[in-house]
Amino acid sequence: MDLNNACVLITGASKGIGASIARAFARHGAHVVLAARSVNEIDQLSKELNGSPLPLDVSDPEQLAGVIDRVESEIAPIDILVNNAGVETEEFVEDIDENRIKEVLTTNLLAPMRLTRQVLPGMIERGHGCLLYTSPSPRGPERISYAVVFLE
Repeated sequence: MDLNNACVLITGASKGIGASIARAFARHGAHVVLAARSVNEIDQLSKELNGSPLPLDVSDPEQLAGVIDRVESEIAPIDILVNNAGVETEEFVEDIDENRIKEVLTTNLLAPMRLTRQVLPGMIERGHGCLLYTSPSPRGPERISYAVVFLE
């Protein structure tokens, strides 16, 4: 896939692996849309990369509703969606309280599903696109899990 002028939406883009992914895509000519709760960080990174900041809490279904349509109408059709936002827990299962379980599942499972459900029809209609998923690991960033799906 040619990344020159590709539109890449990255969740969890304010720091760590998300920011590194954004820099890599921008270095190859993509326009990066940086989504995260940390407004100051994504504002600074978007200026550095000539990208677009998107304040977004992926754990909030109301904020996710229509977000893909908004990005595609205001910026460009999304060629690549990077579902990177995530929370991890190092607690033993028997020690995790109900609110933490909800936070982990909402952020790590439901948000990527909701975003993919929104972006996929346009990618299929255009005949191309890429979905990339990362997963936090309690063993540290060197153990990050990921999956990539290409539509071409």
